[in-house]
Parts: sequence; C-alpha cells; structure tokens
Amino acid sequence: MTSRAEQLIKQFDRLYDQQRVWHPLWTEIASYILPRKINVLTTRTPGTKQTEKLFDSTGIHANEVLAASIHGALTNPVVKWFSLRMREKTLNDIQEVAEWLEECSLRIFLAIQNSNFGTQVNEVYLDLGAFGIGALLHEEREIVLPTFNGFVFRSLTIGEYVIEEDAEGFVDTLFRKYTLPARHVVSKWNTASQKTKDIATKEPERPIHLLHVVLPRNAAKITKASKEKPFASFFIEYDAKIKLSEGGYDEFPYMVPRWATTSGEIYGRSPGFTALPDIKTLNRAKEFDLKSWAKKIDPPLQTLDDGVIGTVKLTPGGQTVVRQLDAIKPIDLGGDHRVNMLEANDLRGSIRQIFFNDQLQLPDKTIITATEVERRLELMQRVLGPTVGRLDSELLAPTITRAFGLMYRHGALPPVPDAVLLAAQQQQGDIDVISEGPLSRAQRGSELLAVQRFYELAVPLAQIRPEVLDNVNDDEVLRDIAKQAGLPARFLRGQDDVAQIRESRRQAQEAAKKEATAMQAVEGAGKLAPLLKTIQEVASNE
Repeated sequence: MTSRAEQLIKQFDRLYDQQRVWHPLWTEIASYILPRKINVLTTRTPGTKQTEKLFDSTGIHANEVLAASIHGALTNPVVKWFSLRMREKTLNDIQEVAEWLEECSLRIFLAIQNSNFGTQVNEVYLDLGAFGIGALLHEEREIVLPTFNGFVFRSLTIGEYVIEEDAEGFVDTLFRKYTLPARHVVSKWNTASQKTKDIATKEPERPIHLLHVVLPRNAAKITKASKEKPFASFFIEYDAKIKLSEGGYDEFPYMVPRWATTSGEIYGRSPGFTALPDIKTLNRAKEFDLKSWAKKIDPPLQTLDDGVIGTVKLTPGGQTVVRQLDAIKPIDLGGDHRVNMLEANDLRGSIRQIFFNDQLQLPDKTIITATEVERRLELMQRVLGPTVGRLDSELLAPTITRAFGLMYRHGALPPVPDAVLLAAQQQQGDIDVISEGPLSRAQRGSELLAVQRFYELAVPLAQIRPEVLDNVNDDEVLRDIAKQAGLPARFLRGQDDVAQIRESRRQAQEAAKKEATAMQAVEGAGKLAPLLKTIQEVASNE
C-alpha cells in the first residue's frame, strides 16, 4: 500500500514536471534581470561569478526601482499601511468597536515592524517584477515563551516551490523542496531515516532533501495530528520517502502573489517578460559597442610583407625596426559607434518605461511640493491598478489576516467587544483588511477632492437659499472624510457622545434664553416703574 508520503511526493513530481516548461524562461530572465537568483534553476558553485553574460545593468536597476517603489507605496515601514474594518458597516459606528479595531491594527503593525518583514517582502517584490510570481512564508517565531513570540518571514526563491489553485483562483496548495544539513534534520526530527542518521554521524553538513507540503484539509486525508486545522502540513524526507512530521495551520501560511496571469496558467507574468527582448538587444548592442571601443583605442595593424624587422613592439617606449617608414599602419574599420549609442539609449528608455520607472520616480529636483507627490502617487495608482488589486488580495490581506489569527490565539490582542462577539454568533463578525499605504490613500484622495469641490460649489448657493444644505448629512460627510484621511478612531467621538454634547449644548442654550427673557422682563419692569408711579400720583390727586 502506498504511504501518504509517497503519494505527496508523486503529486509534487507531477506538479514539478508541469513547471519545468517555465524554467528556461525563468533562467533567461534571471540572467539579465535578477542574476543572483539563477543558481536556483541551474547548478552553480557558491561564490562563482553570476554576471558573465551581462554587459548592461539597465534591466537589473529598472526592476530594483520598481520593487522599491512598490515597497514604499504599499508597505512603507514609516506609516501604518493597513487598517481593520468590520464588514457589517453599522458595527464600525460603535465607538468601542472602532477603538478596538484601531488598537488591534496598531499592535499587529508593531509586531510586523519588529520582524524581518521589510527585507523579505522586498525580495518578493523583486521576484514579482522579474518572474511575475513571489512566495512569502509567514510563521511565528520559535516558541520560547507561552505568550506571543513575534513573527518571522521567509521569501522563497523561484523554482524551489510548486503551487496549485482553488476553484476561485487563489493559491491554497504549496510544495516546497529544500535542503538542511543532516545533523539539523536528525536534531529536529527523531523520525529521520536510519540512512540520514548515519550520514549525520559521518558527514553532519551533508545536505538532505526535504519536502514541506501545505494543502487544504479536505484534500489531505487528515489524520488525528491535524484534524483540527483547516490546512494540513507535512514534512517529508524526499529521498527516503518517509513522513517526518504532520501538523496543521489555521491559516494558509504561504502568501503567493502574482503580477498578472494568463488564462490557463497559474504562474504569473511580469514586466520582465515584456522587457526581455529589449534587454537582450541592449546587452548585445553594449557588447558590440565595447568591442568597437577596444578597436578604436587599440586598433589592429597592417604591415608590409617583410617590412618589419623582428616583431611589432606595442608596449610603451617599445622600438620597432622597419624597412620602410609606412610599413606599419592602423586599419580603419569604419563604422560609427555613436549610432549604436543612440539606439542603446532608446532601448534603455523603453526598458525603464516597461518597468514603470518614469511614472514611479519623483521629479529630479531638490524641492518637491506635496501636490507633486500626490499627483505622482495618483499616476502610480493608474498604471499599477490591476497589480495593486492582486497584491491586496494575494499578499497584504492574507498577511494581516494570518497575523491577526496568530496574535489573537496567543492573547496578544485586546479583549473583543460584546458587539463583535454577538455579531460573530450571528455570522456577521467578518473583519476586512483595508490598505492604508501612501498609494491607497492617494487613490482615496480623489474622493476627498470630490467632497471639497462639492462644498466649494454648494456654499455660494447656500448663501442665497440656506435650506438647500438640509440635503447634506454633514455628520456622515465629516466621518467619511476622517476615514478617508486615515484619522485614528480614538480621535473621533462616538455618536452617543456627540448626541450627549449636543443635548447639553441645547439645554444650556435654552437656559440662557430663559435667563435672557427674565432679564428683559426685569429691565422692562424697571423702565415702567416711573411711569406707573406717575399714573398712581395723578389718580390720587383726582
């Protein structure tokens, strides 16, 4: 009977064979755009040169600029780049719920900031620009304390993993093949094969091939070890075909974003695919240009037959004896390398445009206004709109969802408000992750401009007919402005508090009005007193 480990290995081998058709293209892209990743797809000795085919670095730099721009626009470490909202909108109007969501998002952000997320997610962005796909493993740090221990992230390299999608097109299965020294395998798993244990004794640093598999529980034929978890996890010793351990995850631990996908394909395509012909052409042109420079600087020579006595001395101060004065002449091969330079500049411009460098970079000047920054972010949103949507759903939201789950299960988040618990019992307690990075805020900035423009047009009309503003719910407008501007919930009063303040103000105004009326009555009585006295005197005389 085939063991579970053997079944999973066969499934991995099948998926890996399907992936092989991508390897030549990925290898070529790595050679010209991300050379340090090429050793995953081809066997190389560590420390060997990785850029022997490169004569121009435009593709490398363009991809780095794209990755840095996305990192700064979506997951800028300086600002909290996400927030949490209840899917049931009425819950967000409850002050206690709004403040709880704000505190949860702040704690999650600080935990991510204290991890290696920044360095690892940048590797994912580099892979996205080059290969069209990236993978990020999100785990809790090795458990030392019974409480929350923090996060650890690991960017997977192209070619070391294979994936499968669910019915909705989201990646829910990942096989990762990697190696560990034999001594680490034996120390981590007592279930290691006897062969591996023998290797660990004789050659402790010898690498052992391992397979980590994560897939939905209903596809894993779960045993007792992981039946409580929605996702099953298996560690397998690949060569020995034995299962080292079995466990599970409450959330899928791998985030696998794609730049864009073609119908029928699960692996992504990227600007690197589009720019590859131009990059190869530019690289070849630069090679020819360098050869042309060499010929101009150190041109080939022509000599008369038997016109030189001995050999031609090309070293500084070297003396060559000739029988005739014109026995040695440089060969003029013609051609103008300046034409090649102009064409190369055109190719560089094309490559940078494909990687959106012109649209993503700020103007090259010392002082940049806030308006210019906003307009640049708006332009970035337009050119990267579809990709940003994919990154939200395949990278950012899953990362925060898993972070929320890990911290909640360890008691690292504040107590859940009663209103949220009640909504959860009614299956209305879903929480959505809202991107709050500079790029997302720039996108919502258009809504703020629309509100501003509305009031600019409405105020002159209201001066003529003040009652027209009765059509506008100013309270809702203000709260929406605060939300779009990213104002923390704790800075806004709850609706009950606002109602109480307004009621107190109304009562104070009524009391002041009554007091003013009484004072007017007293003042009126004081003015009438002399007149009444005169009337009384006249009446008594009569």
